[in-house]
Amino acid sequence: MDHPDCHGRVADLAGRLQRALSMCRAPAALDAAFAPVMPSVTTARLRLLLTSVHAHFAGQH
Repeated sequence: MDHPDCHGRVADLAGRLQRALSMCRAPAALDAAFAPVMPSVTTARLRLLLTSVHAHFAGQH
């Protein structure tokens, strides 16, 4: 299956997710930092999305 965006957009997304997760030492700090502007952004959701990206690359590439 051809995934033209994987090595560009999706790989970039993985890097951005990793950077966001490393911005704060504690998950609660990251959650609190995003809560006022983007309350749907949580450590758990970022980790889930990053895990999904990794699973895609591992299984499809």
